[in-house]
Amino acid sequence: MDENNYTPNMFARSLGLNTMKMVGVLCSDISDIFYARSISVIEKRLRAEGFDMILCCTGVNITDKKKYMELLLQKRVDAMILIGSIFKEQNDNSHIEEAARRVPLVIINSYLDLPNT
Repeated sequence: MDENNYTPNMFARSLGLNTMKMVGVLCSDISDIFYARSISVIEKRLRAEGFDMILCCTGVNITDKKKYMELLLQKRVDAMILIGSIFKEQNDNSHIEEAARRVPLVIINSYLDLPNT
C-alpha cells in the first residue's frame, strides 16, 4: 500500500459501513459571532467523535437554504445541524421535514416539533 501510495476511497468505504462519518452544518452567515462560535464548538465535538463536517453558509433566501440542504443529502451526510432560528419558516417547513425523514436533524436556537429532529 505504501509502495503504491494507496489512499482508501472514503465513498467506497462508506458503502460497506453505511456511514460517511460526515455531518452537514448550515448557518446563514459565518461572520455573525454566534454562528462562528457555534460552528467552532460543533466542529471540535464532531472531530472528537470521529466525524468530519461540511459547512454551508446559506444566506437567508429560502431557495438557497433548500438548495444547500439537498446538496448535503446528496453528499450522504449522516446528520444535519441547522444553526439559528433563520431556518424555521413562518408558513412551510416541509423541506426540513423531508430532510429529517432521511437523516437526523438538529436545530440550534429554534424548535420544530418534527420526527427525527
